[in-house]
Amino acid sequence: MKTCTIPRSYRKLLKRCAQKYFPGEEKALLSKADLIYDGFRKETPSIGGRENLLASNLDMAMTFFAFYEATGRRVTREMFLEVTGWMTEKLGFLKKLFDYNKPWMAKLMYRIYIPYAKKANGNKQNGKWNNTWGVVINPEGYTEGCSFHLVGCPLVDFAKKHGYMDFMPHLCELDHAMAALMNAKLLRNHTISAGADSCDYWYVGSRSNATKEEPHHD
Repeated sequence: MKTCTIPRSYRKLLKRCAQKYFPGEEKALLSKADLIYDGFRKETPSIGGRENLLASNLDMAMTFFAFYEATGRRVTREMFLEVTGWMTEKLGFLKKLFDYNKPWMAKLMYRIYIPYAKKANGNKQNGKWNNTWGVVINPEGYTEGCSFHLVGCPLVDFAKKHGYMDFMPHLCELDHAMAALMNAKLLRNHTISAGADSCDYWYVGSRSNATKEEPHHD
């Protein structure tokens, strides 16, 4: 079976992190991370691959978990936020393409997520996508922005299995950075990693006056 190595885009970020925080270890750390990542990929059931809009999130998580493990779990929250900061800097061009301050943006997202929810929930129910996220569209009935809940989380399942729950809140924080790339704010009350049954997502424009109590871990 072909060996899976960490994707090139993430590899550059992890190499930069290793060079800054673990000088002299970068080659060994990346080689070890590749082996761990390969093991993760081979042991983890598919959640739909390219057919699943959110499947790449699990692959991203396994990449960061592999590096975290390779370093002897020495990656701190501050280090991880710096790495994801480098990542979002490279994606800065998205701000010119997506703007939640404009009504068309929320309409576009609903046009994507409503049919996706039907597909994901169906494939989850029949077991084809294993433990993928279930999706509930706008259960609170918000009239502004775009809202949905993700029910169940393969990232949390993976983190619990491997003892990485201490790292999960850092991954959850990344949702806010990604929202900013769409000129949006993510307003959230609960996450599965903090013990809830679902993660709520409510995206509003960055200039919105909408308010909502944020969870302490975000």
